[in-house]
Amino acid sequence: MINWRSVNKMDNCILEVSNMSTGYGTKSVLENVNLCLEKGEMLFIIGQNGSGKSTLLKTISGNIALKQGDIRINGELINELEMYKMTEYGISYFIQGGLIMPELTVEEHLLLSSKVKKNPSSIDETFYEFPNLKNLKNKLAGNLSGGERQMLSFGMLFLQETNLWFLDEPTSGLAPKFVDFTIDYLKEKMKKE
Repeated sequence: MINWRSVNKMDNCILEVSNMSTGYGTKSVLENVNLCLEKGEMLFIIGQNGSGKSTLLKTISGNIALKQGDIRINGELINELEMYKMTEYGISYFIQGGLIMPELTVEEHLLLSSKVKKNPSSIDETFYEFPNLKNLKNKLAGNLSGGERQMLSFGMLFLQETNLWFLDEPTSGLAPKFVDFTIDYLKEKMKKE
C-alpha cells in the first residue's frame, strides 16, 4: 500500500489517486495506492526495478487499465482516460528513454508535437527555451546522443503546454552533464509554475 497524504486531506489535489490497484493481466503489481499532488509540488517515486514505478505512471496516464479505485485530475474522474487525450487534462508523459522516432528530424518531432496544441509558431519559443535544438533541427533523431534526445523530449513536452508532467526515469543512462541539464531544467520549470 502506498499513501501520499491522508485521504481526508485531498481537497486541493490537482492529481488524486484513491485506492488504486493495477497490474498486467492477472498479475497484480500495485494495490491500494493513495496519493495527492498539489499545485507546485513535485512527487518522486523511488524504488528498485520491478517495484511498480512505471506501472503507476502508465496506469494514471491511461496506458494500463485500472483494476480498482479512482483517478482524478482537478477533481474530474479520469478512470477511462485514453493516452491521446492526456494533454486535454494538462498531462504529459515522458516515457523512459524518451519517445523518439529515429527516421524523423528534430524539427519534424517538434512539428508533430506542436500540432497537439495547433500552434506551429511555438516552435520558435522551443528553440528559445532549448537553443541547442535549433542547431540540431535538421539532424535525424536516430543520430542524436542520449542527452540530445533528452533535450528533444523536453522540447516536445514544452510544446504540449501542459502543467503536470509524468517523468519515468528522466536521467537514466545520461552523461553527467545531461543529468545536470535535466535537473536544472526541471528546477527552473518549477519556479515558473
